[in-house]
Parts: sequence; C-alpha cells; structure tokens
Amino acid sequence: FLLAGALPAAVLSVLVFTPPVPGESWVNGAWLLVTQLAFYLFLTVYTIPYGAMITDLGHSSDQRLVLSTLTSVTWALGFFAGNSVYLFKDALQAAGMEPARAFVLVVAIFAAVGFVAMMMPVLFVDERRYCRKVHSDDGAFKSLAGALRNREFRFVLLGQFAYYAANAFLEIGIIYYVTVLMRLPESMSFTLMAVMFVASFALYPLVLAGARRWGKKRLMVLAFAVQALVFAMLGATGAVPGMSLLAWGWTVILIQTVPSAVTGILATAIVADIARADGASTGKHREAVFSATNAFAMKVAISLSNLVFPSMLFLGRGVGHDTGVRLTAVTGCLLCVLASWTFSRYREDRIAADLARETVEVVKG
Repeated sequence: FLLAGALPAAVLSVLVFTPPVPGESWVNGAWLLVTQLAFYLFLTVYTIPYGAMITDLGHSSDQRLVLSTLTSVTWALGFFAGNSVYLFKDALQAAGMEPARAFVLVVAIFAAVGFVAMMMPVLFVDERRYCRKVHSDDGAFKSLAGALRNREFRFVLLGQFAYYAANAFLEIGIIYYVTVLMRLPESMSFTLMAVMFVASFALYPLVLAGARRWGKKRLMVLAFAVQALVFAMLGATGAVPGMSLLAWGWTVILIQTVPSAVTGILATAIVADIARADGASTGKHREAVFSATNAFAMKVAISLSNLVFPSMLFLGRGVGHDTGVRLTAVTGCLLCVLASWTFSRYREDRIAADLARETVEVVKG
C-alpha cells in the first residue's frame, strides 16, 4: 500500500499547480477538483497503513511511544520545510524566473524529495522480520464494527474528535486572535506559532518521562485542560489591566506548548496501544482499522471546524466588533473541556492488563 500510494501522491501534488489552460477556465476548475481528490485519495492510501505500522513495529508500549514521538518530530520538520516553499520561490524569482514557474519548480523539487522519503519504509522495513504477522478474515465493515465495539476506543475517539476540532479552531483562528483581539501585525501569527512548535520540542523528553511515570491518560487529560485554559485566555484578551497585549500573546502561546507537546506524542501512541490490546483480547487483529477510523475522525472534525468557524465570524470579526472571534475561543474552550472529560473515562489500566497478557503469551510461545 505504501508503494502504491507514494508515487501518485507525489506526482499529483505537482499536478494540482499545473492547470492545463492559461487563465481562468472551467477546465482548470475541473482539473483542480480531480487532481485534489486524487491526491488526497493516494495520500490516504499511504498514510493509513503507515500509521498502522506503528502498532506493528512497536512490540511494547514504550516502543510505540518512541515511534509516535519520532513521527511527531518528523511531521513538524516537514511542516516547516513545506512552509519554506515561498522562500525558495522568491530566490528563483530574484534570479529572473517567472513567479508561477518558480513556484511550480520548487513544489516539484519538494515532491521529489518527499517521494524519496516516502519510499524509505518500503525499501528498508521488512514486515516479515520486524512485524508480527497476523491475518484477519473479517471484511472492512465487520472490522470497523469490531473496533467501535471497543469501549476504550470509543471514548478516546470522541475525545480526540473534540480536540482535533478545537485545534483546528486555533490554527484557523490564530490570525484573528493576533490581529483582532491582540491588535498585533499579521506577521506575529506565524512568529508565535513557529515559537510554539520549537518550544514544544523541548518538552518532548519531559512528556516521554511523564508518560512512563504517570501514564498517558493523565497527561492527555491535563493537556486538554491546559488547552481549554488557552482558549479561555484568548477569549479574555484585553481583560487584564496593566498587561500589554503582546505579553499576553506570548504568555498564551508558551502555555500552548504543553498540550501541543503532549498530544503530538501521546494521541497516536494511545490508539496504537488500544489496537494492540484489542487484538490480544479478541484474537482479531485490525490495527489498520483503528488507525483509519482515528484518521477519519480527525478529518471530519477539521472539516466541521472549517465550516463552523467562518460562520461564527459573521457575528463580528473586526477590531472593536469582535464578538464572533471571541465566540470561537469560547467554543474551542468547551470542546477542550469535553475532550478532557471524555479522556478521563478512558480505562488505561484495562489496556495495560491486555498488553501485559499479550506479552506473557508471546514469551510462552
């Protein structure tokens, strides 16, 4: 599946930016629709099995935690690399290349590098050697129903759905929180988010140590509660007399590093643990279904946020008329409270018991 998805995804990521007809045309609209849909299709073909391989390659909870951490780090590095496309485009443009052509060339180079990186697991991960080989006779819908029957997965899925929706509010709304509520320049939104990403890396060792000592569940409940505080602070921007709005923004973003670091590592690791424990307790191994369902919930949550957030802005999105912007912060806060409460219902001890039983059976075998 990784092999089947890698090349089409890389090629289509370039074709999206190469319309067949000069200027505006319905042909270009159709081209964009088809290439975007095809790109996300093949990207899904790659990413769902890729996510499931964390469960297959991690033979203990600690191993899966480390793998989840590494994928989180590389995702962030890819995020920053992707956002540098305009830097390289400007360099080519300064050398005399036409802007659109320079942009497409940089995207093509990035796609080639991305394809090489996507092929690394295909070339160097020997599933027969490193993964536990299991077979499932259940079809897709039966496997999905089986995964959703897992009580712990349902609570985790609902909690992460609420979190992903809230996090999308933050990513979409940062430009409004910075320019409308804090009355700072637009450029500060990128600066604040960049600092948050970098600072969250510094917390990764603490998150790993904390997860081993206190458990993943407690850290996730705490992280969602802290993110609820972040949204509450965003909604109350300007309410603290004597504190500059710039200082308020830096305070908010530094607090946000905590949930960013925790969820970036533990969310994937928890789903991997549940999938592995479910296979141990039921004898039905459907790791890819757990990964796919979680990814689908994330995409639905983000899509809904992209619909709801702009609608709220109709209530006010300008300086002095910011009711809609503040309402988005309140909504994000409530979603994080829901995520924290839902995760508190997750029984991590039961998952740990099933994983311990699996370890004993493997040793005996």
